[in-house]
Amino acid sequence: MMSSPHPLSTDSLSNDTKRSPVSRRHALALLGAGIVGGTISPADAQDQRPIPLDAIHLAPRGTSSVSFRALGRNGDVFDLTSRRGKASVVHFWGTWCVACLPELPKLAAFVRTLGDDSRIVTPVAVASGPSERVATWLGSHGDTALMPYAMTEQDIRTAGMAELVSAFPSTLFIDGSGYVRATVSGEIAWDAPGSRHAFDTLIKRLAQT
Repeated sequence: MMSSPHPLSTDSLSNDTKRSPVSRRHALALLGAGIVGGTISPADAQDQRPIPLDAIHLAPRGTSSVSFRALGRNGDVFDLTSRRGKASVVHFWGTWCVACLPELPKLAAFVRTLGDDSRIVTPVAVASGPSERVATWLGSHGDTALMPYAMTEQDIRTAGMAELVSAFPSTLFIDGSGYVRATVSGEIAWDAPGSRHAFDTLIKRLAQT
């Protein structure tokens, strides 16, 4: 059974021994950037099974869009504004996050299947040091298909995303206008049967807006 998502807090990020799991289940569909939404969850809050992609439902567009930048190696920068007109899936995780570990190899394997479309999925390590350190960590764990983008906890707050990214791992599904149409806090079943078809359907819908 996987660990519960970790909450975003100074205590949990500054000391690896302070990793209290949250008690609520891990999938929230947010109605746009206003963060008003329904919940995707099993009846039992202790059920930690990964959320299948075909269970993720896109909410109507909100009233404001999000924008942020994440630093990569050798001056590379992921800027969400450069993705305008294209769908984006941004996966927030941390090298310190025990609950993130089971998902990363599955996400890396899934990204490899995307080929030229792999840039649709952007992993961002939060409070895990500079991108060079993140790249070393990913290499040591065999997850080299994932780009080593990095943000600090303060970066998350400055971008106004503290409520969107309040636990780890969290994955944001963002349309071509920069509106967050769904958020999953917890593990996604990237390796489940039919996951590629479900992903392609979500991306097609996100790109239409």
